[in-house]
Amino acid sequence: MKISDDLLKVFYPDARHSGTHFFYDWIRRTCQPNCLILNLGAGPGDREGAADLMVRDLRHEGRKVCACDLDSVVLRNRQADECRLMEGEVIPYGAGEFHIVFCDYVLEHVAQPLPLFKEVWRVLKPGGHFFFRTPNLFHYVTIMSRLSPQSVHDLMANRARGLPPESRRPYPTFYRMNTLDRISRYAEKTGFRKADIVRFEGEPSYLMFHIAPFVAGVVYERIVNRVAPLGIFRSNLIGCLTK
Repeated sequence: MKISDDLLKVFYPDARHSGTHFFYDWIRRTCQPNCLILNLGAGPGDREGAADLMVRDLRHEGRKVCACDLDSVVLRNRQADECRLMEGEVIPYGAGEFHIVFCDYVLEHVAQPLPLFKEVWRVLKPGGHFFFRTPNLFHYVTIMSRLSPQSVHDLMANRARGLPPESRRPYPTFYRMNTLDRISRYAEKTGFRKADIVRFEGEPSYLMFHIAPFVAGVVYERIVNRVAPLGIFRSNLIGCLTK
């Protein structure tokens, strides 16, 4: 039995446990009016009617949002003012163009982390910020994902995300920088001068396809958020690196 929005609100009546709200609110608090933002690995953007469509749309208060990706689906992203297709590891913009670069569930798909970090550092202005949200290597969903072949990802990923079966296939995952230590190490090698990273466990929205795993996910969320030493097992790493 799929979880309804009404039942979800019984356990999570507001947005305090939403990783999406936490992540994009952090970006908004950092943005100045008229700043230039790059959504790196933007994909096709949200479909019409998506629950967090406006939460993820940063095009307000004079801000300009650019989007780029290796996949041509980015060219139909409606949450950006400008979309460009990447070729290889190079971000198709000049040095020092952006106040903010952000990656939302992208880092886990990167096979070569250091070139990516260097490119982000290159296109940021001095004092600019690199925001990211990515799965924590030590969370049970990530562990199961690492142990599963791509065929299982293809079968289950869209169902877990509440997307139609005909939606695009999930991208391959590598998990080369999905611990706090690894991200901090790559940030230091690249030259970022400050790293603020938190472990965040939110509502188990990826388990809403059935009530049994959803309730188990709620129990897990309550435990890892209340018992401080278990924070290392929270689902996401959300952070900001400053150039």
